[in-house]
Amino acid sequence: MTSFNKHKILNIHHSNSGIIELILERKDVLFKPGDCMAISSNDAKSRPYSICSGINDNFLSFLIRKIENGQVSKYLSNLKKNDQLLISEPFGWFSPLKNNTNQKNIFFATGTGIAPFLSYLKSYPNNPPDSLFYGVRKKDDLFGINNFTMIKNLYISISKEESKYHNGRITENFSHIPLSKNNNYYCCGRESMINDVRIFLKTKGISKNKIFNEVFFNG
Repeated sequence: MTSFNKHKILNIHHSNSGIIELILERKDVLFKPGDCMAISSNDAKSRPYSICSGINDNFLSFLIRKIENGQVSKYLSNLKKNDQLLISEPFGWFSPLKNNTNQKNIFFATGTGIAPFLSYLKSYPNNPPDSLFYGVRKKDDLFGINNFTMIKNLYISISKEESKYHNGRITENFSHIPLSKNNNYYCCGRESMINDVRIFLKTKGISKNKIFNEVFFNG
């Protein structure tokens, strides 16, 4: 049975687009980029959320999209600074570090699926991926822009709003994907985006063993 521990909320920010940035005390929690922690509501329901903070930060942070009928996100949206939350120990299987760092890593994220990649970039700022493809609906959905400065090939897409970035879906930038059987491709976010990436890479001869993904479910 999963054990949960109390952590105090250090800060909580609400974006205009309904994304909650939750910052908790870290205590002695150890994790690696890509790990999740289950966060519990007051009626004992829980959902896993990817850690967004870096391994050297003295806090834990998460990006959570509020869903009106969500069993946990709606509860979290009503909390405030200094409230206590029950969270599990870190766990996970999605790790951008598990492969040879001498190979090119290509990241794909939509929405709050940027969280594990932000954790990686904050933890290892001098070892960025070769490319990041990041898609959101609106400008207020963008997080972590300041952490992208070391990324050589950055492709940001905004689908529902005019901006200085590409106006459209993340898939419209697929022609820029570096293709090599030696590259590692990491996807996190909506299932539809992940399927689009997998299908595109398969048609280009990329082995499924070089494609790693974590699907985000709303809750």
